[in-house]
Amino acid sequence: MTDMQYRSPAVPDLPADQEAVWRVSVVGGLENIALIQDEWRAMCERVQSGVPNCNVDRFVATLEALAVNGVLPHVVLFHRNDELVCMLVGRTETRRVSWHAGYFTLKSPKLRCLDIVYGGVIARADDVESRAQVVKYLVGYLEAATVDHVMINHLNVEEPLSLMLKSALKGSVLAPKTESHWHLRFEAGGWSANLAKFSKKHRYNIRRMHSKLSEHSGGDLEVRLYRRADQLSEFVGAAAGIARQTYQARLGAGFEDTALWRRVLETEAEKGRLRCHVLFSKGIPIAYQIGTVYGGRYNLECIGYVPAFREFSPGTVLLLQTFEEISADGCSIVDYGFGDADYKRVYGTSSVNEAVFHLYGRGVRAKISRRIELVVMGCARWSSDGIAKTGSLRALKRLWRSHLSK
Repeated sequence: MTDMQYRSPAVPDLPADQEAVWRVSVVGGLENIALIQDEWRAMCERVQSGVPNCNVDRFVATLEALAVNGVLPHVVLFHRNDELVCMLVGRTETRRVSWHAGYFTLKSPKLRCLDIVYGGVIARADDVESRAQVVKYLVGYLEAATVDHVMINHLNVEEPLSLMLKSALKGSVLAPKTESHWHLRFEAGGWSANLAKFSKKHRYNIRRMHSKLSEHSGGDLEVRLYRRADQLSEFVGAAAGIARQTYQARLGAGFEDTALWRRVLETEAEKGRLRCHVLFSKGIPIAYQIGTVYGGRYNLECIGYVPAFREFSPGTVLLLQTFEEISADGCSIVDYGFGDADYKRVYGTSSVNEAVFHLYGRGVRAKISRRIELVVMGCARWSSDGIAKTGSLRALKRLWRSHLSK
């Protein structure tokens, strides 16, 4: 653990009598994470963070699984007048950065990277001063040429940190694509109260959706819940079998039976947070769903269904049945995870706009990578605008997904 200490007004407009003494500690190595885990948990509790990615147990499990690839923890503690007020949670590795132009992928030269996990800036929502210190740290880290590239996963574009980064780094920070991140907040009466707000026709369509699938299955429909570590072998076998048939598998996304996924699922099960479901038709798994519960927040982490059952909407049938269960268990909000989708719009109550921020250093590899990304961004914007004008963007996505599922 390395420390830096200095006195500075973190925000330029602060009066002199509000200057603070800041101590910045950098924690590297999994063996050192154990020394700060109690502080880490207390910090997440204090700011009411329900994001799995920045939870200390989940973070350690992920890093243990990725250690064979040379991935190392990089956690920064910001103390103001000896009080921990902010944390920056990330990991370092040497890798190629990927960009997606539609459903195609381009890669950079190998870069020394610092990836800040989703929700990895842990601080009070109104603490602008701490965010200024985060920006100062990241700018210094890039200027020292310690890394070539910093990626901040899915940062709210209206967050003060977004504006600070753009101001401090100007042309060196890129946020190529803004996506909606949807949430569903349950009414006081649970999912049934939310459902009552839909039109009579929509409620009929939901019932019809379920009955069509039930008829097709000869009445043999079953949803199984998996929460314990001793149930994971059955779940992983069923989910991986479904996932291999989905379009996400062709894109290298979605669920896979890997050491990383198994380690994460085991950790969540041990902590009592795991909620995995599989929908069976005549004893055959046709849809799966991976979720975790943090406090009253249900995080939808991965979903998939067998393409041959598409006309019966098995993914939606499973999702809505899960809503009934988790709202009855005390969850008040569903976090749908990254990206937009029709079902999120239909069954979501609010959304925020997020972007993955890429910050580049001054080295040759960093400059080349930044230029490649600018070209990709330009091409993606041009093609999206052209398709959007024809009103066929969603239809094209459905067609391409259908092709990948074959």
